[in-house]
Amino acid sequence: GAAGEAFFRSGGGFEASGRLSEDPEGFCRDFCRMFACELPAPGLDETGGGVFSAACLYNGLPVFNASVTFTVTENVVTGVTGKPKTETLKCSIGYRDCFIGDGEISYGGPGCVARAKLALEIMKERLELVAPGQFDELKFDLIGCNSLYWNPDRPMAGEPSEVRVRVAGRAKTKAVADLVPNEVEALYTNGPAGGCGAVKRTRDIVSVASILVSRYDVKPEIQVFTG
Repeated sequence: GAAGEAFFRSGGGFEASGRLSEDPEGFCRDFCRMFACELPAPGLDETGGGVFSAACLYNGLPVFNASVTFTVTENVVTGVTGKPKTETLKCSIGYRDCFIGDGEISYGGPGCVARAKLALEIMKERLELVAPGQFDELKFDLIGCNSLYWNPDRPMAGEPSEVRVRVAGRAKTKAVADLVPNEVEALYTNGPAGGCGAVKRTRDIVSVASILVSRYDVKPEIQVFTG
């Protein structure tokens, strides 16, 4: 028409350009009210120009990636573009990922580091024998020597008076993960001399993943709990 032209896309977006209105504030207010958008505060420069966006609302909440952008030149609205809300929503879900079994045992006194390293070598051989290729990940630490830096060859300033062995393994089943702490505990009688303070545990790991779901399958609800 005389004021300008508009193009509407099949996906829901649109573009309008021309001399759409000489009342930017009123135009934006009425537009946002009509199309359920959050009314922005027009930030025009000294020439009466600027570009600003309004977020579309769904049940009173702003919708990510669904917005309307206004272009103003010399106090005249010269362009409006809009993007539709997406068909999907991003959400985070928890799922049962794996099992992690870990065990620890301490060695102290002269030669404690050498005995702890021997304990790790025994653990590597034992786990390869009882569960070859069944672990997704294995980690062997000497707490107090290299556990923070993931570097088994990290040089030490001197011989510590004590060191704690920690072995952890991640597996798809609890039965396999249980092998790690059980083998660590067995170091009491089948490992280097002087082992003490062994502990063991197996954890069921719940991880979080981000996925897209249809927005039409989501029904927002609010519950207010008062004490």
